[in-house]
Amino acid sequence: MNCASESLLDPTVLGTPTNSTDMDVPRRYDEIMTGTLTDLEQGVLDFERQSWQLPMAKEQAIRATFDLSGPQYYQILNSLIDRQDALAADPLLVKRLRRMRTQRRENR
Repeated sequence: MNCASESLLDPTVLGTPTNSTDMDVPRRYDEIMTGTLTDLEQGVLDFERQSWQLPMAKEQAIRATFDLSGPQYYQILNSLIDRQDALAADPLLVKRLRRMRTQRRENR
C-alpha cells in the first residue's frame, strides 16, 4: 500500500503538531484534545475509511503503511476517536468507529 505522505511512516509524528514551528516540542494534552490532527492521525482516519477495500490482511496493511504494530496502531486509533478534532475532521467515520468500539466492549 502506498502512502500519500512519507511522514505517515514516522511514528514520532504523533507527538508533534503539523503547524508547529518547533517540531522538537512534544504536544501538550490540551493541544492534543483541541488542536489539529497530525499527518499520522489524519493518515489513520484515512486508513480506517478505506480499510475494508484492502487486498491484504489489515494487520499487514497497518505494518506496511505506518510501520506500527497492531497494538500501537489501535492505541493511536482509540485515543484519536475520543478527540473533538477527529470528530470535526470526519464525523461519520469517528461516530461509526465509536459505535463499533462500544459494541465490542459490550460483547466481552
